[in-house]
Amino acid sequence: MLTQLEYNDLWTINLGLPLHNIPCYYQYLQREVYFQDYLDLFCCPTNGNPTFERINVNGHQTVFISGLHADPNGVYTVVDEGGQFRLIIDYEFPYDRTELCKAREIKYILIGEAAPPSGGYIYKDAKGSYITAPLCATTNITLRKLNTFQKLLELSNQGFLLLDFFPFSINFAILNINLNNAIIAHFTNELINRINKLNCLAKDWDYCFVGPYNRTSVPILNWLDFHAGGFFMGLPTAHAKDLIPSPNFVDGKGGVHVNHTNNPLPAIWNVNHLSKRAKNTVLVGNTGPNCQLIKRVFNLP
Repeated sequence: MLTQLEYNDLWTINLGLPLHNIPCYYQYLQREVYFQDYLDLFCCPTNGNPTFERINVNGHQTVFISGLHADPNGVYTVVDEGGQFRLIIDYEFPYDRTELCKAREIKYILIGEAAPPSGGYIYKDAKGSYITAPLCATTNITLRKLNTFQKLLELSNQGFLLLDFFPFSINFAILNINLNNAIIAHFTNELINRINKLNCLAKDWDYCFVGPYNRTSVPILNWLDFHAGGFFMGLPTAHAKDLIPSPNFVDGKGGVHVNHTNNPLPAIWNVNHLSKRAKNTVLVGNTGPNCQLIKRVFNLP
């Protein structure tokens, strides 16, 4: 978790934004807590208690974060009886000890882009294809009956971890302008560090880039091809089996999306996202991953 100085430096030095334009640091902290709540389903401390235990202060659910300073606007922090600043979190910890004590492994990592600057963090508001696609690929559960935390729990039961390339919200218009090799190199290393810290990776774990192709996935994979020999975390970014045709995808509204399986050149990939084993089997006209793509990428039945 970044300190406020580190957070500010990343935006101002690496992304070139003036300090007054960067998103709220305290919202970033909240999102990191949401993510750790989800991660505790895999890597919970042995005592069965969550990493961030809640304490009610003045009617707010709060967590302790070392070195936290007061929010100058008084929105995201509150002072406890001991005089310590605590971060306000707007829900109780959603899982009981029996869930935290279950042995789970991370088998599949879906690497997205980032949370939007307006909020809608997937670890709290689990909406859209980034969570429905892996669930549909691995379960027969009726998703509309599940709330956010039940969906994340079911994903963890299937071994899926959702992880963003950028660990904070991003203004996508700014990102389009400022994404460059130096930024890709920095955040690739940060992503690798974050994955390396996980002590619950399955022996044969796998990954897939599912961020938008033109903003993140293609630039990142091109960078890995050039600077890392086409490898990420010791695993190849593509396989020859990518060229095996897959069936067209028919969405729930009867629309047909054509798979492109014969164009390996990054310069003319005409796709909306791409992934490790499916860089030539991605779907045109789709705004995110889907069930068929997830099955294709991870060789699921």
